[in-house]
Amino acid sequence: MTDQLAKLSSKTLKEKTGRDWAEWVEWLDNVRSDIRSQKDLIALLADHVTSPWYRQKIALGYREAMGQRQTGELSSGYKLPRAADRDAMKRYWQEKLSLLAEIIKGK
Repeated sequence: MTDQLAKLSSKTLKEKTGRDWAEWVEWLDNVRSDIRSQKDLIALLADHVTSPWYRQKIALGYREAMGQRQTGELSSGYKLPRAADRDAMKRYWQEKLSLLAEIIKGK
């Protein structure tokens, strides 16, 4: 079992929820969570984890452990771009908007 899932360390998870990743994955396996939806997983965790944020992280981490998602993947299937990609996209669109502004001004 990995020491980190859903960008959250096993140590931090244990401190905040009383269980590490190995324990949560085992528990979720025992309740057949591999066939449940993300929403169902979060609801299932409500009786065991008070923080909605940690319930979401545990559900995401479990999906990663089962190979059903990758770190950073969104529910739509797309991944968030890396910071370098975001910076490049920002520069690209700033250039395009500058050109558009010049066209509109009639230059």
